[in-house]
Amino acid sequence: MEKDIRINIHTTNSYGHESDETKQSYPGKLFVKNGKRYCVYNDEECSNMIKLGSSEIEILRRADGFSSKMFFKGGEATISSYSMQGSVMSMKVHTRWLGIEEYEDRIAVSIKYDLEMNGQFVSENNVFIEIGYVR
Repeated sequence: MEKDIRINIHTTNSYGHESDETKQSYPGKLFVKNGKRYCVYNDEECSNMIKLGSSEIEILRRADGFSSKMFFKGGEATISSYSMQGSVMSMKVHTRWLGIEEYEDRIAVSIKYDLEMNGQFVSENNVFIEIGYVR
């Protein structure tokens, strides 16, 4: 069964003494396949999919000449990928905290993670995703 949803994303990225914050909101669709929930939506640049398991999340973004795949599992470091114009880079994602809460009218996801590229710390990141059911 497919549901209409509204995805609100609030992200804070810290790079040493500097940080930036973004808030975005998009319409999308939610469906369930093989016990996992899939949220699909488009932003100004990419088509996106958030795959929600019971204790892990995968975020995929695709556009012409670009793709990224990030995997989050609480307390673990995982390898993710970023591809642009045929060049692929690996990223290490250290998930410090992952929370998934389901309510009657929404799903709330909280992710705190550190990002590392080429063995170097890049940023500390906090992401809050609210997936609201549209009625």
